[in-house]
Amino acid sequence: MKLLLLLVLVFSGCLADNLNNRLDCYIENDFKITEQQCKDRGCIWNIPHTGANGVPICYLDIKQVGYQMAGAVKKTDEGQEVDLQLKDTAKKTLKSMPSIESLKFTVKYMTENIVRFTIRDAKNKRYEVPVQQVFNLMDKVERDESKRRYSVDVRTDSKDFQFTITRKETKTKIFDTSIGGLVFADQFLQIATNLASKNVYGLGENVHQTLRHDLNYKNWPLFANGRPLTEGNFNEYGVHPFYTVLESDGKAHGVLFLNSNAMDYTFLPEPALSIKSMGGVLDFFVFLGDNPEHVIQLYTSVIGRSTLPPFWGLGYQLCRYGWKDTQSVKEVIDRNLKEKVPLDVMYVDIDYMDRFEDFTYDHGAFAGLPELFQSTMTNNNFHWTVILDPIIEANNPKYQSFIDGYKDDVFVKWSKSVAVKDRHNPADVPTDKDTYYGRMWPHGPAAFPDYFKNITDLWWRKQIKDFHAALPFDALWIDMNDPSNFDDKCPNNTLDYPPIRSDSLSNTKQLSWGSICMTTTHGQDEQYQHYDVHDLYALYEAISTQKAIHETTGKRGFVLSRTTYVSSGRYTGHWLGDNYATWPMIHHSVVGMLEFNMFGVNYVGSDICGFNDNTTPQLCRRWHQLGAFYPFARNHNEKSAIDQDPAVWVSRGHPEVTEAARNSLRLRYQLIHYLYTLFYRSQAFGDTVARPMHHEWPRDVVTHDIDTQFLWGRDVLISPFLFENQTEVKAYLPASERWYEVKPHLNLASHVGHVSIPDSQPNGPPPIHFRGGAIIPMVVDEELISTSQPSINTLNLVVVPSNDSQVVGRGELFWDDREGIDTIGGNKYNLYTMATYANCTMVITVDKTGYTGKVYPKISKVIVVNTGAQVDPVNATLDDKEVSAKHVNGNTEITLAYNMYPEYAGIVRMRRIIRSQ
Repeated sequence: MKLLLLLVLVFSGCLADNLNNRLDCYIENDFKITEQQCKDRGCIWNIPHTGANGVPICYLDIKQVGYQMAGAVKKTDEGQEVDLQLKDTAKKTLKSMPSIESLKFTVKYMTENIVRFTIRDAKNKRYEVPVQQVFNLMDKVERDESKRRYSVDVRTDSKDFQFTITRKETKTKIFDTSIGGLVFADQFLQIATNLASKNVYGLGENVHQTLRHDLNYKNWPLFANGRPLTEGNFNEYGVHPFYTVLESDGKAHGVLFLNSNAMDYTFLPEPALSIKSMGGVLDFFVFLGDNPEHVIQLYTSVIGRSTLPPFWGLGYQLCRYGWKDTQSVKEVIDRNLKEKVPLDVMYVDIDYMDRFEDFTYDHGAFAGLPELFQSTMTNNNFHWTVILDPIIEANNPKYQSFIDGYKDDVFVKWSKSVAVKDRHNPADVPTDKDTYYGRMWPHGPAAFPDYFKNITDLWWRKQIKDFHAALPFDALWIDMNDPSNFDDKCPNNTLDYPPIRSDSLSNTKQLSWGSICMTTTHGQDEQYQHYDVHDLYALYEAISTQKAIHETTGKRGFVLSRTTYVSSGRYTGHWLGDNYATWPMIHHSVVGMLEFNMFGVNYVGSDICGFNDNTTPQLCRRWHQLGAFYPFARNHNEKSAIDQDPAVWVSRGHPEVTEAARNSLRLRYQLIHYLYTLFYRSQAFGDTVARPMHHEWPRDVVTHDIDTQFLWGRDVLISPFLFENQTEVKAYLPASERWYEVKPHLNLASHVGHVSIPDSQPNGPPPIHFRGGAIIPMVVDEELISTSQPSINTLNLVVVPSNDSQVVGRGELFWDDREGIDTIGGNKYNLYTMATYANCTMVITVDKTGYTGKVYPKISKVIVVNTGAQVDPVNATLDDKEVSAKHVNGNTEITLAYNMYPEYAGIVRMRRIIRSQ
């Protein structure tokens, strides 16, 4: 008997010492961390041993908290459902609000690879994210159980509610709630799951130190906020509650939590994940992929695919905050043209506005700005982007945009439940429509457009169209759309000051810190509280702005948004916000770029050289080398910092910065057709553009935590210099492939695996390798300065052979008019595929033939790399007609001068054959 008692005590002690799966009981703001308050909530108090950083000392008792099944699992036409009832012991988990007692768990089998589950209040309708109304596949149901690659199993051997989603093929548990911790109250929802491995990626927008998550009780908040990028666990601009897990066998899955309330996510070392939200419902989509890239394809098949930027939008872009007048803008343009820096897109920040009012420009300091737009468009083929902020000055009697907007009732309103005396209305604005006023850049108080209203959409689009008549821009940059507000005084209530503890809250525990009050309303019938739709504000602005660009210009253009949400990539690109000119930030930019590609926002990049503070020559040089290979490449900084455009460094005695930027951008422009084709694949199939290495080699454990290298698509590997005074790059070239150095000469890499690449070209592009088995279209002209130059259409097809004994290489080339609206959906494009075979044959096929323009690609040469120093002459034919061929520097070059004209494109299965002996 004594032995039995001893065993029980030892076993209990082991449970108490499990430090890897504790779900924090410290949920509410008024919780004082004491043993008594902990136990009053039915939680476990246990102080871990020294050195256990971040481990909760008061944590949920999974036997006490949660729900029980109130009946049997019921099969439905779309899946299954079960009623849930709150445990009596769980009623004391929260003190500030009661838990909801009756819930309903519902499962919908969407497709063979996608399953959705929800947990809702069984008796009362709650807010749900309206974005799902435009999601794809929402009406799909896979009723054939044999086709579904997953099973959803509710535990029936216990009344406690638990469920698992399992991959049938491997028995891997994709979502597993046996860890416990389900809480569902009006302002606090929590669900937790064990994770299939420690290789977890995604969730943001935060400044993550690494691409693969640190699982040591790391907590991160998600709630759109306008703070500059900061080292630390802070919420930033965008909200993407989507993560991926790489399973042990190389398969992968992704999970979307479709919720737009303020939330936190916490990783546990088990490994496990806890997700908490301040409202809405628990609504999850689970995507089972064959590999990580397949997961993103599945994810974007639901939320929508990333927008295709115009061809010129892949060129270099230049901006700064702080230009004083039109002349200062012109001087920057002139010096960069003089230094032959590739340049396609110019910006003007809020400096150009009159009183910082949208849809105006300063006719004094910026007199001649429309003429500068026109002259550079005509002479240099520039495209221009102007900034707009979602705030309209309200006390300028001459400001027509506010007058029209107020008349149409387009602005965000106070909830009628907020007393007039608590609204802090300015003295000189109209108040008869409950309009909410704040402050931002304009000189006076201002109102916020309510993009959830149809009338606001029409008003916004008209303002943009009218403004374009004065200033002929090509693209729009929408900033401060978190939305930011410099006057965030709000009445005391549980929406602006929720009783729930969250890292989304400011030091004053105000959720609306730096933004508009949570008690404001949106929508035709004021059906949405800002508390619920705050994270969606920028998305709805982007949708309206994209429509305005298309209607106003009749062309594709682009929208660039600071704040994003799930599905924003369909409408807008994104820059990674107000970073700092520091070395850690250059590395963070790689992590952020890769994460946003996972989020379906592929047109993304960071402010090259840094936005805040003064950059340095070394940092700006390295950042340009990296930034030339962001999908979206823009240099931008703030008004108090020094100029940092490429050409300015010549006058400062640092021409090496200018040279490095110019050389790196020239290589980007040589590869621009390859990049444009990746964006085609992104929109057509959901592929990422910038890609983590583990997406291509999921079974190679070395790649799982690499975030200092990245790929363009599957075939171009970039290994940049990211650290101060770095003299070599420690890179990884997977040994299962052949790798080819691109600079200084195309050549087979001498070593694979872990390699050290010396800085042999300090003023050239970063180390770049082509993956064997690719055919890369490269522009012949190595000194391009614009995407509009005719020579950009003359290409070499660079063949880098693989180890495959049959197919030596494959490639694609997408070709459209480069700025038409929806050329892919309208089948107004050509798609060329190229393949080389072991019998020295290349086949070029036109798989799509919808392009009807006048400019077609011209193939100058086929360059087969690393054929050796052959002495014998080489012969080649094109359609049985002899063409020039020779050995050059160990490669074989076959001259074609082959134009892909319309008569060729009209043949559906056109074959052009090159044979070399």
